[in-house]
Amino acid sequence: MKLRFFLLLTIFSAQVTLAQSSIELTSGITFSKLNFEENILFSRAESGSSVFVNLGYQYEFGKKRKVALVFSAEFLKRNTRLFFQNFQSINGVSSIRFMQLGFSPKLRYFLSKKESDFRFFLSVAPSLRYNFDAIENGLEIDQESFERLVIGGVYSAGFNYQISNKTSIIVETGFMNDFQNNFKEFYTINSKSIFFDYYARIGMSYKL
Repeated sequence: MKLRFFLLLTIFSAQVTLAQSSIELTSGITFSKLNFEENILFSRAESGSSVFVNLGYQYEFGKKRKVALVFSAEFLKRNTRLFFQNFQSINGVSSIRFMQLGFSPKLRYFLSKKESDFRFFLSVAPSLRYNFDAIENGLEIDQESFERLVIGGVYSAGFNYQISNKTSIIVETGFMNDFQNNFKEFYTINSKSIFFDYYARIGMSYKL
């Protein structure tokens, strides 16, 4: 038992010794679309563009450094437009914006060797978003009408381009989707309100 514990401790210590950490800051654009399913009021939805800022801490494991954990704090706006037609056949547009803070623990897998200047990667992660503001056509939406915490998923691909021993340029594109509704009740009862986003970000990564 003691020998097994010693071996496990040695392996863990070796992994930590071989690990490498870095911080990254990226920003870019996101295209968000809020879909209302089974809704008798809204005829269709269109995507809106806005900002997406991400601050991450990356921790690479192993001798080959193929796998990394990235803990990301995020700020984003999600804009969308909903088109409707009322019972008098009058058409209209409703503009909706959410302001969100989020946390996302990503699992990142590198397709390129650690010695490469270009290191391509794939990432997948759950996301936890806090809705701290919701606005429709310039007016705040009642806090009782929308969810404060929304769980979703993030899926992305990108690359790091090393420009010095410590610094890299990082580029990432991907998409996000919600697993639960953003609204509790909004114009209609029991209607799904799920965001789906595409995004692209660029920034810098610095090895610690």
